[in-house]
Amino acid sequence: MKEYIRVDLCGSGQVDKYLNDGWEIIETAKQSYPDGETKVDYHIGLPAKVLVDKLLSVIKDYEAQGLKERLFEGVAIGFDENASDYETGMGHATPSKTARYMENYERIVNNQIVQVRKKLTQQELKERAEFGF
Repeated sequence: MKEYIRVDLCGSGQVDKYLNDGWEIIETAKQSYPDGETKVDYHIGLPAKVLVDKLLSVIKDYEAQGLKERLFEGVAIGFDENASDYETGMGHATPSKTARYMENYERIVNNQIVQVRKKLTQQELKERAEFGF
């Protein structure tokens, strides 16, 4: 059975709008009235995948506006850390909550496995350059 995040009831005048927005018809209920009029109600559901795709689209819009960096800064402040102390790739492994949050974000939102590490100090970068790393 399909998983629906939201379920609603609508009439025939609204069903096309819902369907165009990714909702699905779960079932219909037909009602007949003594005057001969008939009314169809649609039980509709918003599939989880549709909502997830829409939410990811909104997050991508936020990223395009540079809000991912601001999110990481705010998260780091909440953990009493500094987001600019971390980078992907080169650096020291760290148990930092900020680094774990950033890795989790990239895995969920961008479907990427990244390692967020504590940045090397200027001295460590200089030593690496001297030894050809």
